[in-house]
Amino acid sequence: MKEDIGVVYSELYEILKNINKEKVMKISPKIIDKIINERDKNYEPKINWNKPLTEQDINQNTKNILAWINLKYWASDEEKDLLLEKIERNKEKYEGSYENLFYNKKLPQKSSKTNIFQKIINFFRGKNKR
Repeated sequence: MKEDIGVVYSELYEILKNINKEKVMKISPKIIDKIINERDKNYEPKINWNKPLTEQDINQNTKNILAWINLKYWASDEEKDLLLEKIERNKEKYEGSYENLFYNKKLPQKSSKTNIFQKIINFFRGKNKR
């Protein structure tokens, strides 16, 4: 994954350039800066705007991070509840923290610590423990 992180950031950058600016402004400036500064400037993502992003040939981590951004910054309370329920059902399948991609440049490892999905669930349910 380490060699793909620039590709992921490039794809995120391209997507964020082409969506509603008000939505982009809701994302943490630290995350935006990380995407801009660590993208692979030699890689040109090929996004077909006539197809849903879920059907695009883009890195799976790009899709995962977009899902995380949607949950954290864009989703309404009702959407968050639905997404959190889905995450709860699937958390065993997706152990790890894609949030770490912004800070460690490596895929998260399965650990006994609370995973990102549980942290998200706890955060939105008011149980923000560290």
